[in-house]
Amino acid sequence: MKTPLDQNAIILSMADCFTRDEKAIYCSSELTTGIRLYTACLDNKLTDRYALADKLGKEWLRDNVFKVNETEANRFADEVQRKRQHTTISPAALFVPEWGQHDYLGFWDKLIRTRIREVHFNENWQYSNGCTFEYSAARYAGLPTYDKNGLPLTPAEASKMIRQAIDLLTTKGIDTRKLEEHRNQIG
Repeated sequence: MKTPLDQNAIILSMADCFTRDEKAIYCSSELTTGIRLYTACLDNKLTDRYALADKLGKEWLRDNVFKVNETEANRFADEVQRKRQHTTISPAALFVPEWGQHDYLGFWDKLIRTRIREVHFNENWQYSNGCTFEYSAARYAGLPTYDKNGLPLTPAEASKMIRQAIDLLTTKGIDTRKLEEHRNQIG
């Protein structure tokens, strides 16, 4: 079995096939966490996705949260590509059965640092653990960041948006430790 590092190298080289030595635009969207997930949890009087999966089933969670998020993520990447006339990368299609969240985040961090020229954030990105991590990674890499309308998304504005998401989710009993961790990394 290949290690996550071996798989990273393979997937990164595949990305190079599409970008051909030109850095791409990364399009960040909620996938496995975010407002759609938290709304489904709260509608069912729950506070985490595992309890939601136990109550409604993993298939329900996949079909009503993850697949809907994937469709929206790809739509957003298509929209950015049309507007910017440049190659975009959406994280929605990548699935590696052996990977956990830590492996995915490590991969996206490396991709953002080495093969991306700017990062665009879809609506409600501030509720997503992955998106807030990607914002932090983009800032660390010194990349420009933009909101869903293509306007600059400054660290001050991003931090404020994440803080508001944390405050709202905390009042509902949602665990916001990852959002807080990523907000603190923005500076």
